[in-house]
Amino acid sequence: MMSNMNTKKIIQKLELEVTSEIVSIENLANGSRAVRVKSSGPSHTQENVMTVAPNPACPEEQFESDLEAFRDRMAEEVAKAELGIAPQPREYWHVVVANPEKPEQRALGIASWDPRLERTLVWKEFCDLLELPPGRDPSLRSAVLQVIGKKFIVDVKPANISIPCVVGRDLFMLAISDSATPSPSLADLFLDGTARAYQAQKRAKAKTVLIIGSYKKGIARLRQIEVSLVQLGYEPVLLADYPEGTESLEAKMASFVMLSAFVIYEGSFPSGAIDELHICKDMRAVTAILQEKGRAATLMQQDYAVDLTFMRFFEYDPEQLDQTVRQATAWAEQTGTERKRAYEAAHQRDR
Repeated sequence: MMSNMNTKKIIQKLELEVTSEIVSIENLANGSRAVRVKSSGPSHTQENVMTVAPNPACPEEQFESDLEAFRDRMAEEVAKAELGIAPQPREYWHVVVANPEKPEQRALGIASWDPRLERTLVWKEFCDLLELPPGRDPSLRSAVLQVIGKKFIVDVKPANISIPCVVGRDLFMLAISDSATPSPSLADLFLDGTARAYQAQKRAKAKTVLIIGSYKKGIARLRQIEVSLVQLGYEPVLLADYPEGTESLEAKMASFVMLSAFVIYEGSFPSGAIDELHICKDMRAVTAILQEKGRAATLMQQDYAVDLTFMRFFEYDPEQLDQTVRQATAWAEQTGTERKRAYEAAHQRDR
């Protein structure tokens, strides 16, 4: 096999010499062959893999011809990279697709973007698997779409595409119109890291809402609250959606409390969120505590709302959770506004 083929050779491309080397040939379980090729220029090296499906009708000479063409293309890519004329690589983003009526049903994948598309595309398989409800048009489906960290409730178009999602102009326009970040100014050039972080925190507090509760038995409720908050124009955050870092869970919780305008605690199911609620108390975070009627994770903290003006309990029927979230957010916004006025008045007295 490949007895007449050089495993390492020099290919002339764009007046540059590129070394092309066959690193390995692996026979896969399904009968395919994977060939790894390394292409090297003076300062740029890349490895690529060509996979060839089994085809008894294809002679060995055809395989070798296809491989030579592959090596030639990869050598040209390296030569363009050396000369600085290579096209920009396609960006890929983390994406989550969910059913707005059953938001605990979620699918994870990657997304690319295409500004020529009027409507965002989602794998038809995802749409069917998640049972996405009809959109405003019969050809569309309604979905909760999270691209990187930003969540939207939009109509998407099911499509047979090569990746789970392709973001179109509709989502770009929503992201731009909803952006809380002001245009960069010359003054930004003189901000150090601490000042930038402080400004970013203040911008985040305008819309960010932290949701805590049970991530096991109560996850469906948390996802329903998340959808309600997105519909109201907030940017909800669940700690479970953010990977663990080098900090402790308490430090992670405190970080997100500092970034949030207020906190919503779904307290119908026992969980470690009882400790998180204690952190909210210590940090004096405006916190709405939602409990299903006749059900509570614990009675140990029922006195919080009696002694603390920045915490309040809201009982709800599961069928009316969305309405209760709206009541809770209205209270939280009003409480936050009153606190800001009180703080401003106190600062004025201190001057």
